[in-house]
Order: sequence, then structure tokens, then C-alpha cells
Amino acid sequence: EEEEEEEKEEENEIPAGGEVFSLLRKVVEIIKPGETVAGGLRRLGTTAPRPKFRKGKTQAAPTDTLSAEEKAAKRASMSALTDTADRLVQLGRMSVYEETYEKFTYELRAHDERKSRAAAENQGAMAPPPALAAPMTNEAMDQTSAATGGAVSGDIPAEVRDATPAPASCSEVCWTVKWTNDASSAATLGPFSSTQMNDWAEKGTFGSAGVFVRKAKDTTGDFYSSKRIDFDLYTD
Repeated sequence: EEEEEEEKEEENEIPAGGEVFSLLRKVVEIIKPGETVAGGLRRLGTTAPRPKFRKGKTQAAPTDTLSAEEKAAKRASMSALTDTADRLVQLGRMSVYEETYEKFTYELRAHDERKSRAAAENQGAMAPPPALAAPMTNEAMDQTSAATGGAVSGDIPAEVRDATPAPASCSEVCWTVKWTNDASSAATLGPFSSTQMNDWAEKGTFGSAGVFVRKAKDTTGDFYSSKRIDFDLYTD
């Protein structure tokens, strides 16, 4: 139950995380290099330069040289920065007012690099999903395999090909399996429980390349490489 709760929490964190990076981009559009959010708010809240005081000398207050349009723009930026920072605090970024422009840009670059690497891995590892087919029973697999000279089963180990699918009453997340993701290989196996999938993955049954899987209840979703999934997180 605790693992299921953690999984739900992780799923809930995905949109919040995406919102955080979107908000950070707004922040770096407003504050300047070397500036904190608090410093940016102080700068935007001042419409005239501060007077400089020297010992023994008195200086007149500086003249406000900003136009009405410039003042309005500063007020708008200040309001936007305040709203953005307040939202980041609500999302748990409690120290946002003291963080710097450089820290935000570093995080954004790292985030963008991670997304680029993930996109490249997906593009290299996955072909467009083939026409969907309902998971075949073991009996149907055997009949089809016999009729085609074993072309459907290919290199699928017997312990996977002959495994009993998980019952409908299974409380774990179950998985549909494709040995390859080629358009010519539409046959699927399963569904199999997360415990069974984790056991096969740990024993190396899927080989170094892994297989392609998706959650059984997601009948129209894409298949993903099993190498990228920790099935142990979904076990009871």
C-alpha cells in the first residue's frame, strides 16, 4: 500500500514539476544576471535612482526620469515576478526569493538537456507503434506459431511464451509484452503481473535489449522499452 501511495505521489509530482520549470523561465525573463528574486523586486519597486550620500556633503534627491510608459512596464514586471514567486513558494520552493538568476538558468539548462537526451533515446529505441492487436492467449500463440512455422514466437523463451497470464483479480499493475516493436510483429503476450515481470527482468530473461511493454489497462498507449521501467516499484 505504501508503494502504491508513493507511485500516486510521483504521478502527482509530474505536472507540478513541469509547472516549476515553466515558472522559472518567467523569473529569468524578469530578473537580471547576478540578481535574486528579492533584489529584482526591490529594483522594480524603485522608480528613481537612490541618492548617494557622502560624509559631510548633502545631495539633492535625484530626478525621476522615467516616463509613464516605463513606470507602467516596471509595475507590470514587478506584479508578474511577485505572482510567479508566490506560486513557486506554494509548490514548495520556499527559498525562491533568495535564489539567483544563475541558479535558475543552471537548473533550466540541466532540465532541457535531460529532456533532449530522453527524446533522443526514445527516438532511437522505439519505432512508431504498429496496428494494435488484442493480447493473444497462450493457446492462440501456439496455434499461430504452428501455422507459421514458429515465426510469431521467434526467440521468445518458453517460460515467457508458456506463462499463465495474470488473473483479472490481480491487484498489481499488469503488463502487456511485445518481444519486438516491428510493424510485422503485432502479437502480444500477457498480461503479466509486475512481480512476474520483475522476476524475469532480474534473471535476464528479456536479454540485454529488453522487450517492449505497456500497462495492460492502457490498451491504446505506446509500448516502451522494459529497460527503462523498474517493475519492482509496481509490486505489492
